[in-house]
Amino acid sequence: MKYSARTLAIAAGCFVSLTTALPAAAQISSACGADQVPAIVRLSTIKPTGSMAGFAEAARDHLKWYRDHGYTANEITSYPVVETKDEGKTWTVSQTQVFSIHRNDPGVPRDKIDDAWNAYVAKYRANSDITSETIICMPK
Repeated sequence: MKYSARTLAIAAGCFVSLTTALPAAAQISSACGADQVPAIVRLSTIKPTGSMAGFAEAARDHLKWYRDHGYTANEITSYPVVETKDEGKTWTVSQTQVFSIHRNDPGVPRDKIDDAWNAYVAKYRANSDITSETIICMPK
């Protein structure tokens, strides 16, 4: 197999792709099987003016917002992306891409969005752009 400036992201588990739209959390949960939970998966690209550290800080603040507001069943994790630029001869951890999973997103009502929410979103936006986003069903 030939690789040329391709990026590979590997995540464990059995994923069933649903959609790239973000419908209400209840609708998503009902689409997943009884032994599954919905998850939002994203591939993000770090901006030239951003950093992995800034992205990680935004992710920590993101989870903290949920915990501070009483949401405890969701998980937010980020993973390194491995890439090659020489047809698979060498592989390195990307300094410009990160793969994230927001598992069991509770679907926050608009009226709960506050300054702390806007602050972590601003950190994400200052450091990264979402390259792709989809919703999947993950095993519980």
